[in-house]
Amino acid sequence: MMEQVKLLSMTAVLSLLTWIVADNMVNESTTVSATFELLPLANSDVLIDVAPEAVSQLYTIKLQGPRRFIDVVQKRDRTNARLRIGDRAVGPTEIVLDKDTVKRALIETWSDFDQLTVLSIEPSTIPVVIDRLVTHEVTLTTRRLTLPYASEPQLKRSTTHVQIRQSRYTNIVGAGQALQMDISTDLERQLRSSSPGQPATILLTLDPRQFGPDAAISPD
Repeated sequence: MMEQVKLLSMTAVLSLLTWIVADNMVNESTTVSATFELLPLANSDVLIDVAPEAVSQLYTIKLQGPRRFIDVVQKRDRTNARLRIGDRAVGPTEIVLDKDTVKRALIETWSDFDQLTVLSIEPSTIPVVIDRLVTHEVTLTTRRLTLPYASEPQLKRSTTHVQIRQSRYTNIVGAGQALQMDISTDLERQLRSSSPGQPATILLTLDPRQFGPDAAISPD
């Protein structure tokens, strides 16, 4: 009787192992929908502008792998993955969604993707515009003064530095213009609250918005 029980137990264990092995050997395929967030590498000065039509674009990823992992990913309505983008030339380009890169991004989102093979991605590219932040010297001027002065205001410093998009800087200097910031309006706005005829020292906070998005005055 004991031998029969042992034999039945061994048969049950063998059957279970056979079922597990067979289940792992059965490969199936499925598709999942995904969106991609594009990010620069750590400590990079690269800026990535995704085309408006691609921001909410759903990408269809075809996967293949063991049935139990396929079953798991099929329960997810949508996957959001992050792609790190390295240094590239400034201007319009396309990010190619190669299988290895997409799989790494999927694994960062959910480890179960490690057991699956990426077969295809549609669409296979993301249209973007690459830019970069650069720092340049800017000349401070007071060319548009309108108030009467006994003597023209003297600037303690005539230059500062601005962090600006490379594309914006190229457009400015390419048009033959100097990189300048006229502070007349801000200066006189504060002078109007001072006593007329009295010397005044004005501290100004420089506004970099004239140099476009992401511009900032760099501390010297």
